[in-house]
Amino acid sequence: MHNQFETNPDNMADGTHPEQSQPEKAVKMMTGLQLFYGLLLLMLLIGLTILAFSTVEWFKNSETETQTTRSTPALQTKIPQQALDRGDRLVVGVNDSFRQLNPLFASGDGEYDVVSLIFESLFISSPDGTFSPVLAESWHFNPSDQMLTVTLRSDHTFRDGRVVSAQDVLYTYQCLLSPFYDGPLKGRLTDLLSIEAGGDNRTVTFRFSKQMTRPAWSYLTIGIMKSDYYPFSPDQVFELRNTPLIPEGSGSFQLVDWTSNHANLSLRNGYAGIIKNIEIRQVASEAKYRLIQEGQLDIVRNVWDDRMKQRAQSISGYTLHTIETSPESYLLINPNPQAQNMIQTADQRLELLLLLSGQTPDGHQLSSLTALSNSPLPLYYFKGLDSNVLQENRRQVEDIMNKMNLAGLTVQPIPVDWPELAERATRNQYELLLLPATTNSRLPEQAILLSEPISPDASAMVMQHKSEVFITCDRLIQLTINPHRFPFAASVGTWACRVENIGLIDPPDND
Repeated sequence: MHNQFETNPDNMADGTHPEQSQPEKAVKMMTGLQLFYGLLLLMLLIGLTILAFSTVEWFKNSETETQTTRSTPALQTKIPQQALDRGDRLVVGVNDSFRQLNPLFASGDGEYDVVSLIFESLFISSPDGTFSPVLAESWHFNPSDQMLTVTLRSDHTFRDGRVVSAQDVLYTYQCLLSPFYDGPLKGRLTDLLSIEAGGDNRTVTFRFSKQMTRPAWSYLTIGIMKSDYYPFSPDQVFELRNTPLIPEGSGSFQLVDWTSNHANLSLRNGYAGIIKNIEIRQVASEAKYRLIQEGQLDIVRNVWDDRMKQRAQSISGYTLHTIETSPESYLLINPNPQAQNMIQTADQRLELLLLLSGQTPDGHQLSSLTALSNSPLPLYYFKGLDSNVLQENRRQVEDIMNKMNLAGLTVQPIPVDWPELAERATRNQYELLLLPATTNSRLPEQAILLSEPISPDASAMVMQHKSEVFITCDRLIQLTINPHRFPFAASVGTWACRVENIGLIDPPDND
């Protein structure tokens, strides 16, 4: 603005310098300049006001269909004083109780948050959906034999100072691949055939199935457990489900105490970060709104439904982060058909999944569906406990029917109650089945989820994602919401990534 005034040609309109003018002329010139600058300033203020409103509207309308996270301040008002008084202690509200705090059996949202803070994985799914190394220092994949060799970092340790080794990685994945493992990840690592530790105790080699042309990075996002701490061998891994051991990982936080409805964690010595203590507590759905208004919670997750959208209009001092990455329902195609089933081959199953997911099939797969056009394919779905659930499930069924009709296929929808639906899913007594996502996101035995990279044996897909919202207190700066952190969980997103980056505003900024 200063330079604009200096270069304005009106300043030198008469070709003379101010000191060469008569006093009367100088007065007139000053009066004219004041009027001119006053009008110019008024026009500038009006222009800035219009620009501000235009910018706000642009941001409101800039969300695209590919976004998985959106952050919006609830209200530009003061942060509750109770929140500011907590200082370096973080309080988080979650939906589920705390039963088992290890990467193999965690299933609730709070359990996954604790696991994310205490355990580290070889790789991590980043907020943009890509994968980044954590415990892995380097890696090499040989597509000719489907072998991935990973070299571990040498600067990640457990609480006793021992460096994370290949034996820890080997133990964790041998437990997951054990036929005695019955946790929520059972059946989710179907293309991982084996794992071996190198002689230097820093390298591990994963062997994938032949159809894998690149590593399944999501398989490598599971927290690594301390092999000489957990007392059960892979053949006894089922004992971990009911054994309440203090979790032992190489992450930056450690567990202080733990009950069925809360967990307290503290920052390990030598680790950076302003946040020193974290309390994660189970909070009833009806209590979340009140606790946020009072400033008792820093972070809370909730379903982004009409009720929450209405209440969000009166939440002050918090920011809303909406995500749509957690599965709400799955479509299953029988992976173990009987003689009477119409869908018999892996080609048919994969073609149907690609068709329903909107991916373009090739000619061979199209021909595999010809035999399915003679009779309607029965589709079982949950009729729900109330009319709203039934209506939503019918909407999903109609979407499936419309997509299959375009390919010349017909569907016979069959609503059933939950016990029958669960039994059919467990016993493989169906052609098609629409299954609501459970708390642990566990799929029936032998079901293989359609994901990247695509497995030719895929027999299930996520049919619909649910809308969720993270509500975070504005006293926190540089908080990361990762909508892809737990690819196998019912609630995929978390706030518990990059906690070391979180900063706190100074209380005077709240005035």
